[in-house]
Amino acid sequence: MVCAGREVVQAASREARLLGTAMATYDDRHWILSHIQNSYVTSDDTGLCEVVVQQEAGSAPVVDFPCLATADSPPHPSNDDPPAHSLDIAPDMDFVGHRQRSYTAQRLEVMRREKKNASRVKRVVWRHNTAPIDESELNELFARKAVITSQDCPVPQPPPVSLLSRLVQQYPDGLNNPFLEYAKFDGTTHTNVLTRRISIYLLIGDNPAPNYPMVVSVINCHQARVLDLIGLICWLYTKENRQPPLRGGVDHYALHIAEEDGQVDWDFQALRPRDVVEKFGFNVLALVERKTDREASQDIVVTL
Repeated sequence: MVCAGREVVQAASREARLLGTAMATYDDRHWILSHIQNSYVTSDDTGLCEVVVQQEAGSAPVVDFPCLATADSPPHPSNDDPPAHSLDIAPDMDFVGHRQRSYTAQRLEVMRREKKNASRVKRVVWRHNTAPIDESELNELFARKAVITSQDCPVPQPPPVSLLSRLVQQYPDGLNNPFLEYAKFDGTTHTNVLTRRISIYLLIGDNPAPNYPMVVSVINCHQARVLDLIGLICWLYTKENRQPPLRGGVDHYALHIAEEDGQVDWDFQALRPRDVVEKFGFNVLALVERKTDREASQDIVVTL
């Protein structure tokens, strides 16, 4: 390679002298050597020249080659200068790093993979049995199964029904609670809503004897009226199936202020039905039946 480069350099020098300044580039022997190296790399299909050239120094000075060094050789470039190379000629990207596999290597890889997959396959050759088989062996191998008809099947039993399902079937429309419209004010099942708990003593019936109060949880106290609170109490009373049964609607009952032991404070009038529950701060009340006009006329009024 060095001798061939020397001949090319000498021929280029003679041509440069003939052409003058137009071909002065060929006087740079270092550039010519780099050009020759790139030409070998790009024209070699085997890739050997590229391996050899890459192992050599990237920019070897011309003075290191005695056959090319002369008295008029240019000085060695400094380390800061970029390495000399051909800017117009570059090797193909297929030769950078690795070469493409040949068709033979690819075919051998396919055959190796097929052989590996074939080792997992087991072939079974079907052959007719020449020895006769008696009737007992046939019955043992292919036993006849008994056919079950619909008459042999047992009568299916009805599925079990729970007590809750029976109650739902018994009352398809639910219990007839006339105070259902006031259930929206019940705050028993609400967790993230502000509620108010009020203890209600029930003075209902001919001989009312309060023993323990009913705790009522009310929501929307700023909107619920006293009449709505009475309806909620009546709804819970009917829902729990308490005795005696209620008589009449919400207008038939009134709420009075009561003590902790259930004693009603009759000195105060009943809460007005149209007032808002939030207006009152009493937590203990008593549900009392209102007197009819006839019963009110029988009362004796004494003026002192």
